[in-house]
Amino acid sequence: MSESVSRRSYLKYGAGVVTAVVAGVAGYYVGMSAAPAPAGPAVTTTVTSTLTQTVTKPAEKPKIDPKDFLFAGMTDCTRDDSSWGSMCWTAQQKMEELYGCKTSLSESVAWADIEKLYRDYLEEGYHFVMWWGFQGAEAALKICTEYPKQQTGYTCVTKNGPTATSVVLMEEAPGYVTGMLGGFLTKTNKIGAFCGTESPCGNAYVNGFEVGAKLVNPKVEVFKAYAGSWTDPAKGKETALMMIDAGADFIGKYAAMTDSGAMAACKERNVGTTGIFVPQSWMAPEQDYIDFIMDYMHDYAPVRLMIENILAGGAPIGRQFPAGLCPMFGSVIKPVYNEPFKKLPEDVQKKIKEVCDQALAGGYVPERKEKKTW
Repeated sequence: MSESVSRRSYLKYGAGVVTAVVAGVAGYYVGMSAAPAPAGPAVTTTVTSTLTQTVTKPAEKPKIDPKDFLFAGMTDCTRDDSSWGSMCWTAQQKMEELYGCKTSLSESVAWADIEKLYRDYLEEGYHFVMWWGFQGAEAALKICTEYPKQQTGYTCVTKNGPTATSVVLMEEAPGYVTGMLGGFLTKTNKIGAFCGTESPCGNAYVNGFEVGAKLVNPKVEVFKAYAGSWTDPAKGKETALMMIDAGADFIGKYAAMTDSGAMAACKERNVGTTGIFVPQSWMAPEQDYIDFIMDYMHDYAPVRLMIENILAGGAPIGRQFPAGLCPMFGSVIKPVYNEPFKKLPEDVQKKIKEVCDQALAGGYVPERKEKKTW
């Protein structure tokens, strides 16, 4: 069966859910009129499929001893960065714990070396090689047909090959909720959001942030930017301070290691923010309202499915798995409400939680926009 799914067909859209949720508190802090906020943009869904079926006697497929299974990961971050790299290394350790397989992680990898590293691992006989990020898609799609019996993977990109799978992180959802929070809390009517560099998931986060903020506060001005790196805390701090100096009193960020610098800036200037990937409230305990912890990395269903498929003797999978607040394939971003959030007015807490709960129940996911809009 060959299935072609448009990038929006991942999304379940509960019409009117968010409008109903936020209408009761829209303007809580900003003195809006009594008119309800406009609904978020509609999502169109297109699914086409072609079925070709040939009945043959199934061949006997060999099974692999889990202890012989080799799983490699690669990242431009580090395993102890308290961000993206830490999350990915935790995922690999979980796979080793679950299956007894052998894992390897290459850290601080230059993007120019991704294809070579894919090839090196595959030539060494690794059964599954995963680049943790969007940057690995081009290389994996280029070489995957050369290694038809081995699984390759990457994240964020809405493209796949015959044996190359993408885990599409639906960052529009935490971006949307973070934007709502900023829209509620701002006193200056200026907030900001940035990501590392041009990327599908980073753009989706920032675009979602703006939609969420303006839904609850049409008067808000949203600063948007690229920090220029995913691995440079100094650039994260510089980007956050630039927005704060321009009047922003709430910052959303999605930039892996670079985020830690932004957390430091928010702490120094007492500006609200949210954590991402792993618990980060310890970096700015009075400023971090919600940690969006990627629990799916700890029980990473798409990766487990690919590993279990190869262990059972199946052919490598080539498809796209969505992962985010909406619980598809067991993949969930878990919102953890920190102490500053618990001090907010009850109405605001209730509305934010209702949106998260709706998403976690599969009832609502905001529109995904992967292109830059600023």
